[in-house]
Order: sequence, then structure tokens, then C-alpha cells
Amino acid sequence: MGVKGVSDNITIRPAVSSNDIKSDIEAALKRWATTNARNLSVNVKDANVTLSGIVDNQSERELARHTAWGTPGAHKVVDDITIAR
Repeated sequence: MGVKGVSDNITIRPAVSSNDIKSDIEAALKRWATTNARNLSVNVKDANVTLSGIVDNQSERELARHTAWGTPGAHKVVDDITIAR
């Protein structure tokens, strides 16, 4: 009652490939991370990201984890990063 029309402005985003997700995370880590964090390994399978490697401190670990979570297309992030002692 009272509705005179409906406009459909919904768009569907294209799927992001695993290679795109991996490349985006690695590029971001190279831009923002410190030297040891750049040596992290990034593996992506079906939008699930696994981070592994060694960093110097918790701050670098958090940066890597937040970078992965903030990447478009990443649905899950597994943190297998070790902090050097």
C-alpha cells in the first residue's frame, strides 16, 4: 500500500582468486612490515589464509594478522607465526 515502484541497485562483486588474495597480502606486508615480518610465508586456499614464519615481536605478528584479515576476499586467517626470542 503506497509503494509505487522498486529500484534494484544491488550489484554482485566478482569472486577474488586465491592468487589475488596472496599477492595483496604479500604486497601489503612489504609496504608496511619491518624486515623480519617481510619474510613471512602466505598460503591461500579457498579464501583461507595461513601465515607462517618468524617475527621479532607481537606488534609485527599483529600487523601481519590484521593485514591478512583486511584483505578483500580473505574469509579465515590461521596464525602460525612464531615470535623470535
